[in-house]
Parts: sequence; structure tokens; C-alpha cells
Amino acid sequence: MPLRSLLRKGWGVAAPVVVLLAAVLVLAALVWTRPDPPAEEPTEPSWVVATERAEPGVHQPLLRLFGYIESPSDVTVKSAVEADVAEVRARDGRVVEAGELLVRLDDGELRDTLRQRQADLDEQEAALRQERRAVAADREDLEAEKALLAIDERRVARLEELVADNAASPSELDDAEEARERQRQAVIRAQQAVDDAEERLAVAEARRDSAEAARDKARRDVRRTEVRAPFDGRVRAVAVGRGDRVSPGSELVGLYDTGELEVRVQIPTTRIGALYRARAADTGVYGEALVDGRGLALELDRLAGHTPRERGGVEAIFAVEERHDEVALDRFAEVMLELPPEPGTLVVPYEALYGTERLYVIEEDEEAKRLRGIEVQRLGEARRPDGGRGALVRAPEIDAGTQIVTTQIPQATDGLRVRVEAESR
Repeated sequence: MPLRSLLRKGWGVAAPVVVLLAAVLVLAALVWTRPDPPAEEPTEPSWVVATERAEPGVHQPLLRLFGYIESPSDVTVKSAVEADVAEVRARDGRVVEAGELLVRLDDGELRDTLRQRQADLDEQEAALRQERRAVAADREDLEAEKALLAIDERRVARLEELVADNAASPSELDDAEEARERQRQAVIRAQQAVDDAEERLAVAEARRDSAEAARDKARRDVRRTEVRAPFDGRVRAVAVGRGDRVSPGSELVGLYDTGELEVRVQIPTTRIGALYRARAADTGVYGEALVDGRGLALELDRLAGHTPRERGGVEAIFAVEERHDEVALDRFAEVMLELPPEPGTLVVPYEALYGTERLYVIEEDEEAKRLRGIEVQRLGEARRPDGGRGALVRAPEIDAGTQIVTTQIPQATDGLRVRVEAESR
């Protein structure tokens, strides 16, 4: 093959490679020789936040707690006698009035017992009257025996004079003296009968009183067959039905006084001091309980005398004002208490709190506005000027007019740059 043909064929193969290498070299030269762009200074990011001005003052804490409805007049009416249940008028949940019939027991057996006890009393009263007549007769016998003894003594005295004058025989005097001694013994026996009269009367009266007490008990047992409500209230349970046989102590009906309802709540240890101070100052502690959508006015009545060891704080019992027939026992109650006013406190929106005890305020430096975190003491809730509720805190470091951040920032930290969107005040 001629040399020229070989060269032409080799160039045809190498030409694309040469062109590609040349393009790469030109591109590298351009990149190498381009001018550097001007450096941009990094800008510090800032967050847009809402604020409100701090207004320290005297605010009344609202403490939200939870408790249950109970009543000190929650009773279980029990049977006092043994009998069959004849009628049950009580129904679970029904409101009843004092004296209203709840359960009626069959009184047939008890009336038979009453008649027997009345007969025993009649017998003992008759025996007592008989004993009184016997005592009166014994006193009359004693007086008669004493009169006869006086006659015998006068006869002996006359015979002694006659015997001394030989006008009577000694045998007649002996007979008279013997008769006098027999009469003296009769007087002694009559006196003994009179002396025993008081004891006999006391025994007879005791038997009469015992029979009367048995009769009165039988009469009460008959009355107890009608079981009536001891007060105005609401039935919470019925334990018997018609035909049941009950004995003394058997449970019949459970009911509670709807005019003596209470709410038992547990006061946290951090809040119990306010209640102690209020009681020491004779200041009432009031609140409201929300039960099944119904509001109940409350007033602190007393503190519990015992709190289980596994619980913190102290249990407080609040009396429910007025009567509420529709409220059931053991219902859950959401309680909002009004504690004594706290001076030097702030009411802030809940959004201003980070965690439970931290706020952020705005501080300005030469360049921007920045956040500063402040630890606060949470005291509960309080009403805000607009009627809503906010978190009540004590923060001595926050002065009046200080801007408090009311926006939640996920990366909030001291020194974070912010911009105020709008101030609420």
C-alpha cells in the first residue's frame, strides 16, 4: 500500500480524538483564567415574633384540679327487724323527700309479738295492783294487831292487881300473860309484812317496767316495718325486692343527701401553702366544679385529716353550695379554684411559656433585637383583661413594659435574632 494512503487512513481514525483533546484543553484554559466572583457576606437569620408588654400587678390565681363528688350524708338504710319484704317503692336514682316510704315489711309476725307483750304487761300491771292492795291490808292488819296487844296488856295489868288483892287466881293471870305473848308475836309478824311491802312493790314494779319495755320494743318493731327516708335526697342503690326475707342489719336502700354534696380534690404540695394562708387569715377559698357539663359553686370547707402515703399534697374537701338533685355520687369533677391574690405577678398567654417555667423577652443591641430567657415561677392560671385565661407567673426580673415573646420558636435560645411582627399592647 502506498505511504500516502496509510497516512490518510491513520488521520481519519485519530482526528476525533485530537479534536476532543483540543476542546478539553480550551475549556480548562477558560476555567483557569476566569475572574473570581465577589464574595458575599453571610446574613444572620431572624425570626418574626409577636410580643406583648409586661404589666406586673396583683392577680388572683386560678388553680385547675380534678376530684370526685361525695357526700357526708351517704347512708345505707338497714332493716331493724326480721320480716318479709312486702313492698319496695324506692328506685335507683329517684329523688325522695324526708319521711317518704322506701320499703314496707310484712308486720304480721311482729303484731302477734306486740299482742303477746301487751298481754304480759297487762298481767304485770294486775299483779302490781294486787300487791298494792295487799300492802294496804298488811298495814291495816298491823294496826289491828297492835290494838289487840294493847288490850291484852291492860288485861294482864288488871289481873296483876286483882291477884295482889287475892281477887283473882294466879292461873287467870297466867292465861292472860300467855295471850299477851301470842298477840305480841302476831304484831311482830304483821310488822314484818309491812316492812317487806316496799321490796314486794319494787319487785312488782320492776316486772311491770320490764313488760312495758318489751311492749314498747314490740311496738317500735311494728313501726319499723315502714322504712322511710331520713332526709331529702336521692336513692343510689336498692338491695332488696318484694318477697325477700330480711333480718336485723340487712341492707335495704342506699341514699345520700343532695343538699350536702362535697368535692374532694388533691391540692399539690406547691399550692397548699396558699390554702393555709387563706385559712389563717379567715379568708374563704371559692371555686367552681364542672360535673357532666353543669357548674357547681364551691367553697373550701376543710382539709382532710389523712392523706395516703403514696399521694403527694393534701386532700381538700369543698362544700357544694345549694341543693343539686341531679348530681350523682362519685362523678368526676373538673375544679377551678380561686386562690388568694398574689402581688407582683404576670398573666401571660400560654404560648409565651417554654416548658413550664421559662419565658423569653426582647433585648436590643446595636445591631438587632435578640431573645433572653428568664426562669419564672408558675402559680397556675388567671383571668386576662380580655376575659380569657392565661398562665400566672412570678418573675421579679421582668419590669413593666418589657416585651415578652408570645410566639413559639422551635430553636429558641438566648441571643437568637428576632423581628417584632406586631405588639399586642
